[in-house]
Amino acid sequence: MGNNDGATSRRAVFSACSAFAMLFLLISGVALYVAPPCRVAESTGWVFLGIGKDSWEAVHLLFAVIFVLFSLVHLVLNWTVFARYAVNKSGGNSRPQGLFALIAVLALLLFLLSAFRLPPAVWVHDAHERIKASYIDGAAPGRGHGRGGRFGGQHRLERP
Repeated sequence: MGNNDGATSRRAVFSACSAFAMLFLLISGVALYVAPPCRVAESTGWVFLGIGKDSWEAVHLLFAVIFVLFSLVHLVLNWTVFARYAVNKSGGNSRPQGLFALIAVLALLLFLLSAFRLPPAVWVHDAHERIKASYIDGAAPGRGHGRGGRFGGQHRLERP
């Protein structure tokens, strides 16, 4: 075994760990996206795939931290490839010049659209608020912006 085999093995391990963390982030993110507000989840015993909202929040937070840590290690282990890709010195590869910069600008744009609650990014949040409000009779979506107390302490569960 050459010296490079250990580095390749570490890269594979951190890539796989990042991928599995991303998978659990996806699943827990979907669960939290469709979850009702906390008080409703607690009072109704709401579960998704057999797990309650508080547990989904714990899973999501843990795997977010794991994903960030493993992604940072993955980036360090693959820095040479990443840097070469960023400056497009790939030895004649047909990658368009500036693709990396375009992706970075798009990511920043999405961040800003979301942070300042502008379309189309705000549409994702608004849909989430509508889903949460649908669990409560007579609730207007989007009032509390996820900070609790949206319904002024008055919430009635919808009855079928």
